[in-house]
Amino acid sequence: LQVNQFNGGFLELSAYDLTLLSGASLSIGSAGSYVRTSGLGRLVIVGLSNNPVVFPIGTATTYAPITIDDENNTNDAIRVRVREAMNTNSFNPDLPVGVNSFVGLEWTIEESAPGGHNAAVRFDYTGVNELGNWSSAQNRVVAFNNGTEWTNGSAINIGDAFATANFTQLGGVFAVYSDFPNSANNALADDLLVYPNPFNEALNIRNTVNGNVQVVLSDVCGRVVYHDIHNGDFQIPAAHLNSGIYLLTITSGTESIQRKVIK
Repeated sequence: LQVNQFNGGFLELSAYDLTLLSGASLSIGSAGSYVRTSGLGRLVIVGLSNNPVVFPIGTATTYAPITIDDENNTNDAIRVRVREAMNTNSFNPDLPVGVNSFVGLEWTIEESAPGGHNAAVRFDYTGVNELGNWSSAQNRVVAFNNGTEWTNGSAINIGDAFATANFTQLGGVFAVYSDFPNSANNALADDLLVYPNPFNEALNIRNTVNGNVQVVLSDVCGRVVYHDIHNGDFQIPAAHLNSGIYLLTITSGTESIQRKVIK
């Protein structure tokens, strides 16, 4: 199946599955040419003998492929699709209470022989799927395995438009969420406004916290590039900083928030 056409175009699966039997080959997709799983239809691959296998799927607007490496269960039939999250304003209603789901996508994976193995999965997405209040530099995958329990993936990714995880089962709904629980339902967040983002010469913080706040700005390697204590509105000079992703941590008492900011 040649998915990636040089002149673009999409294969639309609405109500029906497309199954590639063992021995079939599948080209990788691209942002301009992939399999759209706009309804209940799924892309099915039988026998993942050539691991890892990229499922070139996406929604009507976004290429969001899954890469699965399941070397211990190569005879399995894997069925996948991706859809837009039901609630695109804030939290994903399919996720547990208190879990941020700032990536507005959900992947569904089904396997014919579930359990008893360890599969590595990579979920790709782009910035267009990150909501305006995306604030985390650290992303984690969560899985609702067979509708019975939530399972955290084993890996985290910092500052990347993808998330990876290992799972012993591939059945259920998978989503990417912020790994900073304090970024959700945190009263401190109501007292702080960080702008502009992306920034250039300086990063401004509107601060209505009653008392001092401790401010730390670090790069993706964990190196602290700014550290100070402020009371009221303040500005972080940034002309000397290199372009890239930074993590801003602001602490007041026992509360803390973290924001991913980009120069």
